[in-house]
Amino acid sequence: MNDFFSSFLTAFIPIFVAIDAVGLAPVYISMTDELDEKVKNAILIKAMVTASIIGLGFLFLGKEVFAFLGIQLADFKIAGGLILLILSIHDLVFSISKRKEKYTDSIGVVPLGMPLVMGPGTMSTMFVLIDKVGIPVTFLSLAINLVITAIFFHYSKHMIRIIGKGGAEGVSKIANLMLASIAVMIIRTGIIEAIARAKM
Repeated sequence: MNDFFSSFLTAFIPIFVAIDAVGLAPVYISMTDELDEKVKNAILIKAMVTASIIGLGFLFLGKEVFAFLGIQLADFKIAGGLILLILSIHDLVFSISKRKEKYTDSIGVVPLGMPLVMGPGTMSTMFVLIDKVGIPVTFLSLAINLVITAIFFHYSKHMIRIIGKGGAEGVSKIANLMLASIAVMIIRTGIIEAIARAKM
C-alpha cells in the first residue's frame, strides 16, 4: 500500500504541476467571463472530454505514434508553443467580443482542452512517468488531475463575482500575456531539446 501511494504521489505531483489548474483558471475566466452558464458548462465539458481523449490516446499510443511518424517530443513542444503563441497574440490584438464570437464554439477543444490542459508539458511528463511508475498509476494520476482541473474551472465564476467585470477585463489581458509567456517557454525548451539532440 505504501509503495502504491508513493508511486501515486510520484506521478500525481508532476502532472498537477504540468497542468497547472490554478494558473489556467484566469485563462479560462478570460475566455468565458461574458458567456452564460449553459455555454460555459458546454465549453467546460468539451475541454475535459478533449483533454481526456488526447491524454488517454497519448498514454497508450503516444510513443508508438511518435516513433512511427518520426516525431520527437521537442518537435511537438515547438508546434504546441506556436499554436499557443498565435492564439495569445490574436486575443491581445483583437477585442474580447470579437474573440468570443470567433471561438465560442471551439475554445473548449482548442485551446482549452488542447494544448492548455493537455499540452506538451503534460505529455512529456507522462512520457517519463510511464517508464517510471507504469501506465495504471499514471492513468489514475491523470484522471484525478483532470477532475481537479474541472473543479477549478467550474468554480472560477466566483472569482469573477469578487473582481467584477473590470477586473475580469484586466485578468483577461494578464492571462493572455501569461499565455504568450508559456508559449515562448514551451518553444524555447523544444528548441533547446532539439539542439541538444542534434549534437548527440
